[in-house]
Amino acid sequence: LGQNEETSYSSPVQVGSETTWKQIVTMYYGAAAIKTDGTLWTWGDGGRGALAQNSEIKYSSPVQVPGTTWSVLDAISGKGCAAIKTDGTLWSWGYNSVGMLGHNNRTSYSSPVQVGSNTTWPTSGINKLKPGSINGAVKTDGTLWMWGNNSNGALGLNAPSNSHKSSPTQIPGTSWSKIGGTGMAFAIRTDGTMWAWGSNYLGGLGLNEGPSGGPSGTEWHIGVEHKSSPCQIPGTTWKEVYSAGFGASGLKTDGTLWAWGSNSYGFLGQNNRTHRSSPTQIPGTTWKKHTSGNGYIIAYKTDGTLWTWGYTDYGMTGNNTSFYRSSPTQVPGTGWVDDEEGQNLFTGSWNVFALKSS
Repeated sequence: LGQNEETSYSSPVQVGSETTWKQIVTMYYGAAAIKTDGTLWTWGDGGRGALAQNSEIKYSSPVQVPGTTWSVLDAISGKGCAAIKTDGTLWSWGYNSVGMLGHNNRTSYSSPVQVGSNTTWPTSGINKLKPGSINGAVKTDGTLWMWGNNSNGALGLNAPSNSHKSSPTQIPGTSWSKIGGTGMAFAIRTDGTMWAWGSNYLGGLGLNEGPSGGPSGTEWHIGVEHKSSPCQIPGTTWKEVYSAGFGASGLKTDGTLWAWGSNSYGFLGQNNRTHRSSPTQIPGTTWKKHTSGNGYIIAYKTDGTLWTWGYTDYGMTGNNTSFYRSSPTQVPGTGWVDDEEGQNLFTGSWNVFALKSS
């Protein structure tokens, strides 16, 4: 949490006193952030080189990664990061068990290493870069590239489940716009259509396939057909998409928010715990931006309020409680920064970071 100690908190606490933070991501036990001056900072557990400090040392306060031209950032499999510089080059570091760093090997690195020599990786915009054990990025020419773990066809390359890729490999097409997902992958094209592939447990791909029902009334693995190539989800007005665990959520241009897949902890926001294999609307029509963590969702409305629901055992919903929430619940406070073109809100497996206006 970057507080210069190891106390857990169930309500938001400020990291330091700086007011120039631009983008934040979290790993399993660490975090990384870019400031408006282009500097990159990390803190937490440095195991496997996750903090890019050329060591595996722990830090409980932000420490700088060399360089001043960092632009876009995301986490890789909880134990490393990928980042793009203002010159369009892609860099990565940390744990590399199945080649998710994109260096055509399985070597872990504790300092940033450039991925290939390409300079057309995206330097701005949201949902252009989505690392994890399954990695993807949309280049400036609209092409979509995947690499890393291909379990259940998660790379969308129509290849066998064990065909992992340690270098970026292109998915057909040149009109891709945004990408999101872990375990399951989702991408949006410039025409507003959404496409899904990978693991379909509990209907997580939103294709109306696989089991629906209560969290214990249906076996989670029965009737499942994973997808190794992109398959279209109905609709042509999709704006952004996120996934975590066996659930996913998407925002449309009309301000409606939809969710599907696992609902064991109220992730779908329907005031129940029924799984859904098709997108189901969350109440409200003024949603502006959102993201999801491991079993929970956090979202802004157009009035600047911040709302959360779902799994909250470690205080991730920010309501100073550890009760599951199956309906949207407002996070106390005002002044939340909800810039649609920045990544001002980030969820990890066990924690949340959000920016406020100074």
